[in-house]
Amino acid sequence: MRPDLDSAIAVEVAILPPTSPCGGRSTRQIVAHRTFDLAGIAIAIGDGDVRFYSADGTHGDALEDGIERVAGELQRGARLVAVDATSQSLLLQMCFGVTVERTFDGSGYARFLDVDDDRRWLAPTLGVRWPTSSPTPRGNADVAAMAEATVAVARALFARSIVDDNFPDIEYDAMSHTVRLALRGISVDRGRIDEAVVRLIDRRDEEVSAFASRWRFDQKHLDDATRVTAFLQQKFGVRLEKLSKKHDPYIRCVAAGGELSDFLLARERLLRVKTVLERTKSYRILADHRLHGLVRYYAAHTGRFASGGPEAEGLDLHGLAKATSVMPELGLERTVVVPDAGRHLAAADLASVEARVVAWLAAEEELLDRIRAGDDIYAWFAGKIYPGRTI
Repeated sequence: MRPDLDSAIAVEVAILPPTSPCGGRSTRQIVAHRTFDLAGIAIAIGDGDVRFYSADGTHGDALEDGIERVAGELQRGARLVAVDATSQSLLLQMCFGVTVERTFDGSGYARFLDVDDDRRWLAPTLGVRWPTSSPTPRGNADVAAMAEATVAVARALFARSIVDDNFPDIEYDAMSHTVRLALRGISVDRGRIDEAVVRLIDRRDEEVSAFASRWRFDQKHLDDATRVTAFLQQKFGVRLEKLSKKHDPYIRCVAAGGELSDFLLARERLLRVKTVLERTKSYRILADHRLHGLVRYYAAHTGRFASGGPEAEGLDLHGLAKATSVMPELGLERTVVVPDAGRHLAAADLASVEARVVAWLAAEEELLDRIRAGDDIYAWFAGKIYPGRTI
């Protein structure tokens, strides 16, 4: 069912200094290390006035009263509306023990509209006056003004979404589910990290030794395209403009076999194992606590969810390395994420899922028949675009 403004409470927890996940630190880090002071909380219930509840009593009502109002509204089933629903829900949970069930993410809706989700940019487009007293808030009054404006922006986005016929009802559920996943979080296992690091170091050392035994090239510069292409021209008489697996001349050199192919493949392996090793080492600081914000609503321009970002503290579920037949050790990075006791993690790769869904929605029987038959539908699409060519 379509939500309404009366059933919503817009919130912005204000902190000093004004820090957010967009500033490079996750909400968990901010709270755990107490790198901030609570300035207060800005609230707007339904279409009512925006009010600020101050932590030190110097601006607005008392913070405790504000938290009590938020908790009461949420317990009665109100929807939490915020520019960044994930960070605000986490702050409410971690700082005040307030549970959030239903949410609206203003930044996510802005991305749905394909517009900049910066609240300062959004404010004038929504008729909200953004504070201009100081580029960087210097005290409670400035922070309160920013929080109040942010609440007004969040509420305006929510009101806009309600009358947006292009924004389906189910998207509200998707937003809420995303935030619940963020609140639940996920764990990484220190023992598995250490095991993965040891095995990746062994594999890196093997690759380093094998490379050094064949080619006199400083491995510190393997990611320097200028140096590598100069070496290729000097040693093999081959000039490559790009060192990319998507570049046709590069692909042909690898496919041709021989020493040049061996060099290019060895370089790829070394760069890959070093990257995965350094990334896996970095997870050590994440062990023994839960990570939040691993999934973001409508984060890609295609409308897909995305993972990673500051809230996830550098762990990108999408970017975790996969094992290969040549380098099975790479897959160890995926083992560091662990389920809670009594639960399991499942990974699903839904082949051609977008085309399948669209074909069903559009009742394209020919396309559905090809999907049922297991045909390569994208090759079929390409054949229609480039008739007469072998795909």
